Amino acid sequence: MVVLHWLKNKISAHGKLNSDYLFRHGPYALISSVSILIGGTLTAIVLTALLPKETYGTYVYLLAVVGMFSSFTASGINNAVTQLTAQGAKNILPSAIALQARWSLPAITGFIIYCGYLYATGRDGQFIASLVILGISFFLASMLCIGGAVLAGKKEFKKIGLITGFSSAGACILVGIAAYAGDLITVVGAYAASGLITAAWLYRAGYGPKNKPPVSAEERRELMRFG
Repeated sequence: MVVLHWLKNKISAHGKLNSDYLFRHGPYALISSVSILIGGTLTAIVLTALLPKETYGTYVYLLAVVGMFSSFTASGINNAVTQLTAQGAKNILPSAIALQARWSLPAITGFIIYCGYLYATGRDGQFIASLVILGISFFLASMLCIGGAVLAGKKEFKKIGLITGFSSAGACILVGIAAYAGDLITVVGAYAASGLITAAWLYRAGYGPKNKPPVSAEERRELMRFG
């Protein structure tokens, strides 16, 4: 305890960081990051061990395709929501999700066209179905996960750490069980389901109680500017 007290005083004296804030919330942010890293690594190890090489390669390719399309969304929206929530915005989440959905329309349109092209060219039905499942889950999760940005703005890092920690462990177990089937669409479905469960959990935690004040015009403008 003496060492920690000394370290906190040193940080406050020589740096611009709030040492109390760092020591109170830092461990939970670390738990969140480490749990995601470990969960992702273990999931990859399990999949490479249980899936045939061709199936695993297709799975990775599908993730890359969907990731490419989902990158054409409002990537800055989470930072905007965190800043506005920290500044006192009480009901920013619905407006942020609506803005994210609007900015995602071009990417969703391109994704639908690509899936249609694959179908028209006679691509394997399981491949297309797996791609559609992943695409839907990615776009929905990108909107629901904004709840995590609200929690960050409220400095509820403990809640974020617990949610991501349990979710990462659950996702690894769920995908691992699905991998025993050796079937692409089963693994994709398990991965998509685990992602949506995590996103929905963050959304529910970030939404908070009902009957909150409406978003002001100034907050909407700030959201549009940052997002």
